[in-house]
Amino acid sequence: MFFNRNNEALNKSSIDLTIKKITSDDDKSLREKLICEFTPFIKKEVTSFTKKLFRIENTYEFSVALLAFNESIDYYSETKNISFLDFSSLLIKKRLLDYVKFNDTKKVSFISNFEQKYSDLFNQLYLPEQSKYNKEYAVLYELSKLKKMLKPFETTMQDLLLYTPTLDETKQLCIQVAKVIVADTTLFNNLCNKKSFPVSQLHKITKVKKSTLRIYKCIIVAIAFILGAGLDNIKGYIDFDI
Repeated sequence: MFFNRNNEALNKSSIDLTIKKITSDDDKSLREKLICEFTPFIKKEVTSFTKKLFRIENTYEFSVALLAFNESIDYYSETKNISFLDFSSLLIKKRLLDYVKFNDTKKVSFISNFEQKYSDLFNQLYLPEQSKYNKEYAVLYELSKLKKMLKPFETTMQDLLLYTPTLDETKQLCIQVAKVIVADTTLFNNLCNKKSFPVSQLHKITKVKKSTLRIYKCIIVAIAFILGAGLDNIKGYIDFDI
C-alpha cells in the first residue's frame, strides 16, 4: 500500500498530493488505487452508521458510501480547513442519511437525532447543489426501494436478470400488462398493498397467455412498480418503445 498510516502528518500530505493528481490529471488508475486503499475505512463508516457487522460489501449502504468516497475525491479542497478523511467521513454520513430518508421514512426519530447532531458539520461540506453524482445516488436509492417492494413477492434483483425476456415481443407483452396494472387504480393498489397479481383477471383484460403471465410475473411486477411508484431514474434505463 502507498500510504503510511504510522505518520499522520505525512499521511495527510500524501493523500492531499494524491487527490490533486487525481483531479488535475483525471487519473482513473490512481483514483481506483486510493479507493481500494481506503475500502476498510469506507466499510467502517458504513458499520458505524448501520450497525451491520457482516457482508457489508453486499449492501446498498456500502454502494452509497463508496460513491460518496468517490464524490469526496472530486469536491475536497485543502482550503476547507478539514482533512480529507474527515471530509469524506462527513460526506458518507450525509449520503447515507439521504439514503435512509428516501427508503425508510419510519425512522423519523433516528433521522431527526442524526440531523441535529451533524447539521453544523454538514454545513462545512460546501457541496454544489447539483453534484454530478446526484443521478447515480438517485438510481441507487430507487434500486434499493424496488428491492424492498419486490421482497414480499419473493423476487430478488437476480431474479429480474434471470427472467428478463430475450424476445422483444415478450418484453412488449410484459410492459403492456404492467401498464394495464398501473392504469387501473384498484389493480395497482392491490399489487402494492395486498401483493395481489390476479392472473385470470389480467388474462381477460390483456389476452396475454396465463402461462406467460406466470413465467414473467416478477418482470411485470417490477415494471409496474417502476412505472407507478415514481422510480423515474430507473425508468430512464428501460426502453418502453420496443
